[in-house]
Amino acid sequence: MERKQVATGLVWALAGGLLAGIPAAVEAAPTDGWTSSSWSYVVHKPYNLSLSSRFKYSSGVWYTWVYASDAPHASGSTTGARSELRWLNDYTSGQRMWDGDLYLVSPTSGTSVAQIFGASGRSTATMVHGSSASGGSLRRYGSSSETIATGVYNIWVNMKMAHDANNNVIRLYINNSLKRTDADHGNATHYFKNGVYEQGGASSRMECRFRNLRHWRR
Repeated sequence: MERKQVATGLVWALAGGLLAGIPAAVEAAPTDGWTSSSWSYVVHKPYNLSLSSRFKYSSGVWYTWVYASDAPHASGSTTGARSELRWLNDYTSGQRMWDGDLYLVSPTSGTSVAQIFGASGRSTATMVHGSSASGGSLRRYGSSSETIATGVYNIWVNMKMAHDANNNVIRLYINNSLKRTDADHGNATHYFKNGVYEQGGASSRMECRFRNLRHWRR
């Protein structure tokens, strides 16, 4: 009896030692299982200004800025001023992801900084707006109740927008942490946009910079 108890204790001691040596499970990265894909773009800017007056690409950084007093991107348009990369990788099905670092320049507010275009009965599947609240915030459609990041003025923040067009679901990530899962707004031809695009309550000057832009698909 005594010998049996000692043996049992050894078994538990060994088992505990083995379990202690097992590393904790590593959470999957948002891009696990995705494939990096090529992408291209054109720039939408005030129609009556030169490209260089509102857009610059230098040393791996895309600079986009605009003033609330600027003209729209097309003569006769009633939309707000913008300086945006319009990605040319259109899709109607499958899964696509926009991935990049963004730098919201203070005091930019009331501007879209990224969007997935295309929806049923409206223009966009989702939009992320920059706000002046809480030291610079990123919000889905500018709603304070849908804030996905705060304290983002003048720092680099990674954001990912993953769209499952087959199941009409969009996931928003900040620094690889899932912040929101939302339905898109129906089937359509979709594409990504990023830059600055004037929304309600816009600051007089809006600027956002981008780097490490990548396009993923699966």
